Amino acid sequence: MDSLQHIFIQEATELLSELEEALLAFENNLEDRDSMERIFRAMHTLKGASSMFGFTDVNDFTHELESIYDALREGTLKATPGILELTLEAVDHLGEFIKNPSHEDESIKKRQKTLLEKIKAYNTGLTPTAPTSIKETGNPSLATFYISFTPGKDILKNGSNPLYLLEDLLELGKGCVLPAFPHLPGFDTLDPTTCYTSFEVLLETEHSEADIEDVFLFVADGSGIKIERFVKPVTLTEALRQKFLDTLPSERPLGLEKVKGLMEVEELPEEGQAVVAKNSTKKNILPENKASLNSIRVSSEKLDALMNQISELVTTQARLSMLVNGLEVAELGAITESMSKITRKLRDNAFSICLIPIDTLVVRFQRLVRDLSKELGKNIELITEGTDTELDKSVIEKLSDPLLHLMRNCIDHGIESPAERSRSGKSEKGTIRLEAYNSGTNVIITLSDDGAGIDPGKIRARAIERNIIPADAELSEQETYQLLFEAGFSTAETVSDISGRGVGMDVVKRGLEDLHGGIVIQSEPGKGTKFTIRLPLTLSIIDGLLVEIGENTYVIPLHRVEKCYEIPATLLTSIHQQIVLDGTRMPVFHLGEALQCENTASTLNQVIKLEYEGKEVGVSVDAIIGEHQVVLKPLGHMYKEQEEFSGATILGDGTVALVFDIDRLLKKLISESVKNVNYGKLSYQ
Repeated sequence: MDSLQHIFIQEATELLSELEEALLAFENNLEDRDSMERIFRAMHTLKGASSMFGFTDVNDFTHELESIYDALREGTLKATPGILELTLEAVDHLGEFIKNPSHEDESIKKRQKTLLEKIKAYNTGLTPTAPTSIKETGNPSLATFYISFTPGKDILKNGSNPLYLLEDLLELGKGCVLPAFPHLPGFDTLDPTTCYTSFEVLLETEHSEADIEDVFLFVADGSGIKIERFVKPVTLTEALRQKFLDTLPSERPLGLEKVKGLMEVEELPEEGQAVVAKNSTKKNILPENKASLNSIRVSSEKLDALMNQISELVTTQARLSMLVNGLEVAELGAITESMSKITRKLRDNAFSICLIPIDTLVVRFQRLVRDLSKELGKNIELITEGTDTELDKSVIEKLSDPLLHLMRNCIDHGIESPAERSRSGKSEKGTIRLEAYNSGTNVIITLSDDGAGIDPGKIRARAIERNIIPADAELSEQETYQLLFEAGFSTAETVSDISGRGVGMDVVKRGLEDLHGGIVIQSEPGKGTKFTIRLPLTLSIIDGLLVEIGENTYVIPLHRVEKCYEIPATLLTSIHQQIVLDGTRMPVFHLGEALQCENTASTLNQVIKLEYEGKEVGVSVDAIIGEHQVVLKPLGHMYKEQEEFSGATILGDGTVALVFDIDRLLKKLISESVKNVNYGKLSYQ
């Protein structure tokens, strides 16, 4: 039963997220019928599932909460901000309650009691109503469905009761259910814990097909479910219902074709009178073809296993390619090239399976903006764009905290109070904008506000005060902004529950570095601030540029490479210096000297132009071998202090190549350079 409860907790968490999203939309318009229906539907599904899986406390609590929204739907209660606030508080409580199945936390029990008293206060005096309101015959929103439901044979063993599901289904409208026993064995071999019954349902409802699917949400994986909608709504008169129920037991299950013949009717009259069934040659009342289920739920463990196997395949294919290159067999070379293409396509398809839209994070951001803006007395609107952009699930999981800290920074430090904004000639409502888009093999995420902006002078003064930089340090604007990410740095005058401890921006920097990403700040005092985050699509398999430094081989992530140059070795006389390339003067670092590798006798050096914090920086290597698919493997404890490397990969010949973490590598090189020269001024002026 523990595994079943785990399934419920996972599904319930998604339902609560959907419920929270609907509530935030409902807050903008308390007369919005669609949002009201979404809220009720999510609550109803959660209530039914919690009862099925033994979460009786959740069932009872949700039932009371659902009654409020049933009354709102029926018009016997008017929606108010107080009801919405109470519901959001209840959703937060349900989230904690579900994650703590033992319910041993006394604070949770106490909160539940308090919330139940508030909820029951709204329900007191309400006249009980039917769970679903069905409009009169002829309503254009009515639809008729034929549903075939074949429960999985182990559904009873899993703690589910198909009769309860059918009961929930009929609550959506009016209909009738026909059982069938196509696989019923003899009495001697009958297993009372196995389900042998299938069901056919005719349902007339104003609900959508998605609402019907929600009824079977928790049993969909192991059951056979088909939902067909009549092109023209069919009024389920008593005569039609009886005709359906009177079919001979030997004919059951009827199947779709027989139901088509049985339910052939004329089009509904405009007046909406009852329609009389008759035999006719009219066809296609039901659509002939219906798209099959287009998505399935897969555990993250299975996806991780798939990616590990793809990683091994990529490594094996690289070994095969290297082996074939040493043989002069044309046919074998063609086969290997074909295998390489197939492996790359398989890799890309596996990646796409693991990609999740950034939109999955938006609900918690909306909630954060709502709650903190109320707490601070500010009027703030969150606008999102491009949040259907997808990232690897492992990146999404680690991205949440950095974005939340940046969002809190925008709300607390960025957006001014309504009075301050009014004095500055701005609208009293502040705006925070979250945008995302793809850029090659990267995803760019920008978070901007139209607030007070950042004063570089204030940052510099606070950094000198805290001995983070010397008083005579010369820093560019971008270097000054990067001080915000130093541990313990804060410009807040007082410590509050929201900010002031100097840990938030440090968490952002470390979190993004762990994701092999970077962040750039742009700001204009009085106008606002913009944070630009660059992230790789995935962390597991990347395209890399294989380079040679001394006698060793290294990998530079290909998505960070801007351009490659070949220059005379005599131009590089030290570990770092300025070189003009394509008419642009940029700092170039000699990686061979930086890594203390033995110098080669080559007369030419390869310079690779990289992007770092919005600027161009070059690194010199002895040779560029070429593009390589890199399967990132974690480094052992012996390399835990070598932050300039993000991992390692196994090459086709079995040797190991270290993979550079470009941001940390360049940060270290620049830091070392500053000790000897005023590199901040040299590199960015």
